[in-house]
Amino acid sequence: MSDVTQSNAVSAPGSPTLEEAFERTAAERAAVHEMQHITVDVPSAITTVFGALSAIRAEKDAIDATFKAFPMRVIDNLEAYASAALYAHSAWLFASAPPADLQALIADATHRRARIVTVLETASAHGLIPAAVLADLQGPKGHKNIAVDLIGATSVLRLYWPELEGKVPMAVGDLEQTQELGKKLLQALGARDRAPGPDDRLSIDRKRAFTLLAEAYGEVRAAVLYVRRNSDDADEVAPSLFAGRGGSKKKDDSGVEAKPNAAPVAAPAQAAQAAQAAQAAQAAPVGHPDSNPFTA
Repeated sequence: MSDVTQSNAVSAPGSPTLEEAFERTAAERAAVHEMQHITVDVPSAITTVFGALSAIRAEKDAIDATFKAFPMRVIDNLEAYASAALYAHSAWLFASAPPADLQALIADATHRRARIVTVLETASAHGLIPAAVLADLQGPKGHKNIAVDLIGATSVLRLYWPELEGKVPMAVGDLEQTQELGKKLLQALGARDRAPGPDDRLSIDRKRAFTLLAEAYGEVRAAVLYVRRNSDDADEVAPSLFAGRGGSKKKDDSGVEAKPNAAPVAAPAQAAQAAQAAQAAQAAPVGHPDSNPFTA
């Protein structure tokens, strides 16, 4: 596990904003030794943590009495870890998502290019513009080519507009709209090309923040499962972040295929001990060689 149990970095009172939580947990994210592949819906996992906070906090006394060495500040910091993970995920999401209207821009630009090429061909056939203008077109293949053609063709039409006005099925307003469309398409394509890759800072921040949250929550959840082992509501108090995941192969956000039935987050040492102790204690009373060694 990372050094989440060694820091009081986020123990300040009150509920931090997402950005504040992200800043406060910077040192702990940097201490994450091995980033986990994200194989779950991050907002859903974070919602699970937020929803469980109240019930988990109600178990603090029981956890403290049962595990004398349990780092209680991990419970105190869960909200900050979840907030930081949400901040990092949101930043990554908005940077990596292409403009929502990109496909609409492409469709509109393709249609307008075909129309403006027809105008150029007609004008050239009637000797209103040089035939060589058509040779400068980039072609209909490739979204960037389409955008460049829109801008270039409208520039040519503007140049010869005194001879063309009233003789072609276009108005000055059409030229302005078409040139603006070409500009918007190039901007949208540029934004898409700048989307963060798997090694980009935003992607790394997202993975580190989620790993920090998942490991801390996993340790807390193991303790809750033990202290609530005689109840039927342990999973309701601290639900799994990975509930509902099937055994089929899935790819993580970096394209790596997860192994079926493999635990998506490595269990921290204390969490593993607690889980093992819980299983043993169900079959053996306190004081028995197989009973929980962490009880008071």
